[in-house]
Amino acid sequence: MPIIKRSLTSLRSSRARIRNKVYNESIYTYRSVEEDIQDINSRVQRRNKDEEEELTKTEYS
Repeated sequence: MPIIKRSLTSLRSSRARIRNKVYNESIYTYRSVEEDIQDINSRVQRRNKDEEEELTKTEYS
């Protein structure tokens, strides 16, 4: 469920602005959650790769 911001910059065309904010925030929320998951996955993969490289370096040195 999207978060609705009730703050309006002006009273003219207020319905359109509320509708746009709801729409934009809902898209942003879904997109940001997906990006967070991808970011966490990539960080974990990077850390695992770094740890493997460290292990390889210590084994061969």
